[in-house]
Amino acid sequence: MFKKHQEIEDGQFLSAAASEARAGDLKMTQLAYAAAAEHFGRAAELVPAGSELVKAGYLHQQGSALSLAGKYAEAEAPLKGALDIIEQRMGPDHPDTAAALHNLAGLYHAQGKHDQAESLFQRSLKIRELALGPDHPDTATTLNNLALLCRAQGKYDQAEALHQRSLQIYEQVLGPDHPHTATTLNNLAGLYQDQGKYDQAEALHRRALQIMEQALGPDHSSLATTLNNLAGLYYAQGKYDQAVPLLQRALQIMEQALGPDHPKVAIVRGNLAGLQALQTKAPTGKQRGKRPKKAKKR
Repeated sequence: MFKKHQEIEDGQFLSAAASEARAGDLKMTQLAYAAAAEHFGRAAELVPAGSELVKAGYLHQQGSALSLAGKYAEAEAPLKGALDIIEQRMGPDHPDTAAALHNLAGLYHAQGKHDQAESLFQRSLKIRELALGPDHPDTATTLNNLALLCRAQGKYDQAEALHQRSLQIYEQVLGPDHPHTATTLNNLAGLYQDQGKYDQAEALHRRALQIMEQALGPDHSSLATTLNNLAGLYYAQGKYDQAVPLLQRALQIMEQALGPDHPKVAIVRGNLAGLQALQTKAPTGKQRGKRPKKAKKR
């Protein structure tokens, strides 16, 4: 009798937790990340003993929402909590453990904690290679993000090798016209731009742009990101007349897709305003200014 009563009570708590999580999901669609994190946190607190993996899922959502809100210090505890639960329940070499490691590594990267991020990315990569295979898309995702970390550290040769391997996997497994392939092309182009290899960067950005437009449509926010990054390449070369139309189109797409108050919209709007000011000062569009911000994809 007691066991049945406990099962009913646990079911009620799980139902209440799921209700909080749904409220969090709604706030995520409204870009209210901090409010979403509060709901996910309450959901995790409501989960009864014996449903630890459910709790881990809510903790992960809480940490991700806090990270998107820019509250990196607060995001660490729930992401670590999710990792601890998953590692204990699923084992240290399980793909879910690799995913949790990957998420925590991404947070450390955002905080500039490169050594900690690299260690976790490397461990995640090793698990995914062994558990999923060296050519699995999840393996490619970790390779891509590890490459971005190496790029941030100025390790360009390592970053290029990782991006190239990631690109090869995506092209072979998902196809040459998949959005994930385009994202990796975009990131590799950014690496070449950092090194002043503008012709190589432009070719990759333009290929990524074509893939995004065909696969996602002309009004998708990911297409706008690629437009913004191609504009950044032209900006770096002082080709303002080619950069401005791209930014204008990117801004229009992002405002419609994400809303006028989204942080990515603010980045593109600021880039466009800066370029237009420079055009006024330099009508020929041949002078260089401060490099615009990039809306990176991961």
